[in-house]
Amino acid sequence: MYYNKVIVVFLFLFIAVGTVDSKAQNTDFDLLAKIIKTGNAKDLAKQFSKSVELNIDGKEATYSQAQAEAVLKSFFDKNAPQEFAINHKGASKGGLPYAIGEYKSGTGSYRVWIRLKTVNSKNLVYEMSFIKE
Repeated sequence: MYYNKVIVVFLFLFIAVGTVDSKAQNTDFDLLAKIIKTGNAKDLAKQFSKSVELNIDGKEATYSQAQAEAVLKSFFDKNAPQEFAINHKGASKGGLPYAIGEYKSGTGSYRVWIRLKTVNSKNLVYEMSFIKE
């Protein structure tokens, strides 16, 4: 009987912790989606880790926050957002959250990959891709 109670308590705590983490990830991705919809590179860069790997239609490099902001500003200026939606959220085997979305502009549609890592208890973007479809 005692073991059943321990198992129930353990399962409850496991589910509760998993739910909190999942809600935090959803909030992070919801905020990123709102920022991407506006095409605001400055606000987006605030969500980046100190260095971020960007892939803009095959041109891939690692940038500082300031450099990444400039690259994304140029991208958004040339490809102003019309729509953006996150189609899938998940986590890697290592537990790092990611999202896949679709970005639409007047120049075409792009598949977007966003990967987060936790730095000082905050999920930050460490990798982002915009690949033209």
